[in-house]
Parts: sequence; structure tokens; C-alpha cells
Amino acid sequence: MTSHTYTARMAAIISTTVLTGAFAATGAFADMSKHDADNNGSLSSDEFHVLIKADLTQMDVNADGELTLAEYLGEDASNARKAERITKRFKRLDRDNSGAMDEKEQTRFAKSRFKYLDADGNGELSDAELNAHGGKKNKKNKNKKGK
Repeated sequence: MTSHTYTARMAAIISTTVLTGAFAATGAFADMSKHDADNNGSLSSDEFHVLIKADLTQMDVNADGELTLAEYLGEDASNARKAERITKRFKRLDRDNSGAMDEKEQTRFAKSRFKYLDADGNGELSDAELNAHGGKKNKKNKNKKGK
């Protein structure tokens, strides 16, 4: 997989399932392949966690280690539809209802996103999994919901 293809695919996956459009607009997706530390063409849980942590840290405007709703919304605050959807997502992520996502909540978030994307459950996000995910629930998770 080329670096450009990998970068575009990861940007689409992360922006649709993980982060807000505001973060995607910052250009932080310049080179996702740098997070594939072992250069095997896939992301391990640890590699993905490092990626998400870096992304969330960049969103943390005041660098206090927590993400407030305003930081999470970013530029999307001016788009009412997006802001409403993102606010709902933020409230689900802020489990202690403190008004900010702390380190523990950010870690839980990264783990849940990885598990969601890892359709075959092998602990790696493969090229096929990245191609298959277009913002829709993957087959494994669809089947779990139907039980």
C-alpha cells in the first residue's frame, strides 16, 4: 500500500468514526504511515493508540490533558447539524459527565475505536479492514447487535 493511499484511507476512517471534521482540517493526517512502526502495512492496537493519542493531544487547545466540548467541536461548532451530532458523541465519551474527556476516557475511546475497526479481531487493522470501512458498522459488529 502506498503512503498516499494509506494516508487517505486512514483520514477517512478516523474522521468519520473517531474525530471531528475540525481536526481533519488541521492537516494532522499528513502522514499516517509514520504510525505503522513495524512497517507491516497494518496498525496494531498500540500503533493505533499512539495515533489517536497524538490526534487528541493536538485537539487539546489549552494543553491541559483534557478535551472539552469546545475543543472537540473545533470549527464544526459553526455548523449546527454537525455540532449537534458531535455534541451527542462527546457526551457518550465523557462517561463521568465532567464536561471534559480525561486521559482514562481518551484511552477507553481509542480502545473501543480499534475494536470497532478490527473486523477479524486479530489485533491488526489490515488494508482490507481499512478498505471495507466507510463509516458504516463492520460485519462483525452488525452481527453482535442483531443477537
